[in-house]
This record gives sequence, structure tokens and C-alpha cells, in this order.
Amino acid sequence: MFENILDILKYPDYKQKAFNIDPYKTTAIKRAGNHDIIKSTISDIENNNISLKSFDRIRLVDIWKSETFSFSSKIIVTFWWGGLSHNNQAPLFYKSDNLNSLKLTSEILEQYFKNINTSKTKDELVAQLKDIYQALKFKNKKIDNHVIKISGINTSFFTKLFQFYFYTNPSEISNRFLPIIADKWSRIAVLADMMNNGYNYSSVFNIRNNKNELDVSFKHANTVKEYDVYILFLDYYNQRVENIKMINRYCNLDAFTLEEYIFGEGRKMYDTNNPRRIFTDSIINSK
Repeated sequence: MFENILDILKYPDYKQKAFNIDPYKTTAIKRAGNHDIIKSTISDIENNNISLKSFDRIRLVDIWKSETFSFSSKIIVTFWWGGLSHNNQAPLFYKSDNLNSLKLTSEILEQYFKNINTSKTKDELVAQLKDIYQALKFKNKKIDNHVIKISGINTSFFTKLFQFYFYTNPSEISNRFLPIIADKWSRIAVLADMMNNGYNYSSVFNIRNNKNELDVSFKHANTVKEYDVYILFLDYYNQRVENIKMINRYCNLDAFTLEEYIFGEGRKMYDTNNPRRIFTDSIINSK
């Protein structure tokens, strides 16, 4: 199915549309006031002449590559780009104690990401990433005796940090095994592709379809076993990238670009060419 999406969106010409993330800055100011970490993020944006009114994936890549953006600013802007909920996530994320700890959390994450990126084998990367994944997932997990759980942020959001860091700081291992975003739409896309290829997905996903409202979650969600399922998800996805690259017209494809294609367009579920609609319909019709 991934190949079908690449053709529908006319690979390699498609690019995700830019959108306005300025309201996320407004919410941050409204909820966090003059908190230092928010002021620092806004200062980094202004000093680099970044427009939030027309913000896209390429601009976020530039920010992750930038040496003038603090790591905490990169984290916050990534969450804005990801669509941090004004009503549900923001009240937790912008709590003073959460923002107070975020500076140290960002420093710990940056150092651990750098250490992980020196991994010589995939197994070493997987083993080192596990501690970060579980510490971001669970409040009772610590790194260097510090809780790094970010309030209001779930797997869908903290895996965005994985994808953008390891894509913009490539190593031999992460080039072959990119930790991609594990949000609702990437899970649906990978499940649909698994089904289409006759792959046994039962060890990776749970599926609930209530009145055509499709919910695809990882097996063992909210337990420490979820990380092992995330790795199965990455194994399948990155192997599919390698398989697709063997087709001549896709020889330059990489894992980051494929994720852009299968993510789909916003809430345009009425569009029959929207990958979100294609993958969702495929799963629903297969049940």
C-alpha cells in the first residue's frame, strides 16, 4: 500500500502543506505567562526570523539542525508543530512545575540522544533508546535520578523528538533504522500496509472500530512492554523502506520521506486521495 500512496501523491514531488502554528505560541503565553523557557523559545524564533504563520516540516528540520536554537526550544516548537491540544494537553504541559523541570529534562535528553547516536549496532541503539522511551512514558521511570516525564505529552508526541533528532543528526545506524513518529495516523498506515502484505500484525496492534471511528493502538499500551512493540513497528517500517527502495523509481526514498507521504492531510477525510482516508477505509473494509 505504501507504493500506492507514493504514486497517488506523485513521488518525489509531494510536500506536506505549511500551516499556522502561531496560535500555539499565543496559548503558551496565555498559560505560562513570562516563564523563562517560553520567553527563550519565542526569542529563538524571533532571532532566527522564523514565521509561525506558514510553518512546515522543512522549517522544523531547519530548526533541529540549527545551533542557535536551544534544545528546549526545539522540543517546544516540535510539540506546537505536532498540534499540542489547547484544551487537553496545554493545561498540563504549561504547568509551572512542568516547565521548571523541562530545561533539565531537555539537557538530559540532548546528552542521551548524542550518546545513543554513537551506537555501533542496531541492538545497541534499541537497548539505549529503551530507557528514554520508558522514562518519557512513565512518571516512575528515572534517568540519572531525574524524572523526565513531560506532563501532557504521550507517545505520539515524544516519538516526534526521536524522529527529528535522529534524522537531522544522522548516523550509520539511524540511517538504516530511523525511530519514526508513532502517532494515530502512522499506526493506521503501518497496520493497513501490514494487512495488505499479509503480515501477522496481531503482536503489534490492537484494533477497535466503533461506528467507523477507528482506533489503532499498540499492544501492551501503557505497560513497559509497549517499547518492544514500538521496535516491532520500527522493524517492519524500516524494512519496508528498504524493500521499496529496490524499485527503481523509489531508489532515493528514505524513512523520513515515506513518513511524510503516509501521514496524510489534516482532517480532510472526505478526500478519497488522502492517505488517512485510504488507510482507514482499507482497515475497516478488511474486518
